[in-house]
Amino acid sequence: MRTVLFTAILSVFLFSCAKKAGEAKFVLEISDLDKTTSMEDCSKLINKRLEELLDKSRPDIKTEFVNNQLNISFDYCEEDTATVLKVKQLLISQKSELQFWETFDNIKLNPFWQIANDKVRETFGDSALAEMNKKPEQQGKNGLGTEIAENERRIRDSIGRLYPISRLLYPRMDAKGYLLPGPVIGYCSYKDTAQLMLFLTHPNVKKFFPRDAIFAFSSKGLEESDGTFEVYCLKKTGNGPAISGNCIERAAQGGKKGEPMFVDLQFNEESAKKWERLTERLAASKENDGSGNEYYCAVAIVMENKVLTAPGVANKISGGRSEISGGFSNAEVHEIVAKILYPMNFSSRVLSYELIPATK
Repeated sequence: MRTVLFTAILSVFLFSCAKKAGEAKFVLEISDLDKTTSMEDCSKLINKRLEELLDKSRPDIKTEFVNNQLNISFDYCEEDTATVLKVKQLLISQKSELQFWETFDNIKLNPFWQIANDKVRETFGDSALAEMNKKPEQQGKNGLGTEIAENERRIRDSIGRLYPISRLLYPRMDAKGYLLPGPVIGYCSYKDTAQLMLFLTHPNVKKFFPRDAIFAFSSKGLEESDGTFEVYCLKKTGNGPAISGNCIERAAQGGKKGEPMFVDLQFNEESAKKWERLTERLAASKENDGSGNEYYCAVAIVMENKVLTAPGVANKISGGRSEISGGFSNAEVHEIVAKILYPMNFSSRVLSYELIPATK
């Protein structure tokens, strides 16, 4: 494997229809190239990703590769300024294959939490947990759109000494305190995600959950929250996801202007058959919430170890067509499509970038 410093200066000229908005420059470090991948190959792949993000139908995207420098420029209107912030994420190489996972239901996972909390206390000790509890709580909203009263904080801290996982993982329940069915098992503040994952993946704790359970967070925080993420429990099919790898034949933006945007997918022939069998099995495996109400099993759509969405499966889906929806913006949809269509087989890291406002 080769490691090289590939200085890619992405000169992003941002023009609105009326005036220039600014210029952005990025410097990338490219590494882990195999013998069959050239720097030209890297630049072409990066260019394709950017074209997808910036709308490949536009004629004003200009690229030039000279002496290990990739110069890219394009015009875009002021209302698209937020898109430039997505460029940085798109240039960071991660394993971006699309994966489809079965999920554990929130209600079915409930019996495991008591022993898991006990094992966290045994493993980490009361003094260590007390020190963790001293960390300042997140101010403002609790991620569900309501203010947390001070007495509720004290109650939660008191519970946290006995149930350390529950202090970090806010359960998904109704107003009466009954757990709600579905693939979301709770909510966690961004600042607590690392600590929660430390607890859940510790060998002394993990072994008391189902062997095929893997915990994951949502790809984006809840709206009107101070960085609160959904928590899921994925279920292995064999040794991993039910469908993954080179499974998508076509991906494109779907949705009309003013309507929710989604990613339109077409599986390849082999994966379409797997998708049909998976959805048929899940649709036939209805769950019951204990009160006589039935609900559908969910399939989690995952990219870069984050859950994009996890819809319930009501019917068998034939023909290989599917959609990914989840309140995505136009830029987010293009970002997902770019990562699906143009996965990077090398590592890239943004060493520096700057946004230069236009001179008045």
